Amino acid sequence: VPPTAALTMSCTDLVCIFEDTSLPGSGGIASRSWSFGDGSAAENGPASGTYRFAAAGTYEVTIAVKDVQGLAATASTTVQVIERVHAAYTGTTRKWSSASGATNYWSADVTVTLHSFDEQPIAGATVTATWSGAVTRTVTGVTDATGRCVLKSGTLSYLKSKVSLNVTAAAAPNSVYDPAANHDAAGSMPTLTLIRP
Repeated sequence: VPPTAALTMSCTDLVCIFEDTSLPGSGGIASRSWSFGDGSAAENGPASGTYRFAAAGTYEVTIAVKDVQGLAATASTTVQVIERVHAAYTGTTRKWSSASGATNYWSADVTVTLHSFDEQPIAGATVTATWSGAVTRTVTGVTDATGRCVLKSGTLSYLKSKVSLNVTAAAAPNSVYDPAANHDAAGSMPTLTLIRP
C-alpha cells in the first residue's frame, strides 16, 4: 500500500510555514521532496519548516513522498502570498521671493519609499497621498526601481506655516497597504509634517 501524500501551508507576508501531513502506507516514509512553485529546485528536506518567497503572488506547492519500499505519492496545494507594504518618508522645503522681493513663497517635496514588511523596496506601485495644512490636494506617484517617488506640494504662501502629507493608499500586486507601519528616519510616523523654512 503506497503512502498518501498531504501537506499544509500557512503564510504571513512572504514567509510560509510548511508541514508534511502525509500518511504512511505499508511502510514508513523514507524521504520527501518539496517544490515551492517559484522556479526554485525541489528540496530533499524536512517534515516541516519555513520558506520565504522572493515576491508576493500565487504559487503551487508540491510534496513528493517515498516510503521504505520505494512506493511514492505526491500532493499539491495553491497558496496566495500577500505582502504588507508601508511608506517611509523624507521631506525637504524650499523658500524663494518674488522678483520685487516683496512676497515670499515656499514649497515642500516629500520622497516616499514604499517598503515590504522587512524593509525591501517595492517598485512599480501607485502611491496616493493627501496634502493638508498650507495646501489641500490629492497627489499620486509611481515608485521607481528603488521603490521611491517624489510628491510635491506646489507653491505655498508664506502666510502658511506648515504642511502635512499622508499616504492614503499604495497599490501593488498581491499586497495590502499597512499605514500603521509608516515611518520616517526616527521611527513610526503615519503622517509627515513639514514646517515653513
